[in-house]
Amino acid sequence: MALKTRKYDPARYLTSEDALDEYLLATYEDGSPPEIARASDIVTRMRTILRKGRESRPD
Repeated sequence: MALKTRKYDPARYLTSEDALDEYLLATYEDGSPPEIARASDIVTRMRTILRKGRESRPD
């Protein structure tokens, strides 16, 4: 039986604003321009998901 894997997605582990900020900061400090662009896309996507989650919660 073959081992099933999936593509690594750092967004799965970025579940708070602090984690998003740290990820982006670390990428800006050490990343290449393509890595920074990808990190920015990931952070934007996750902030949208987090915002929608907060909006959908009942008060």
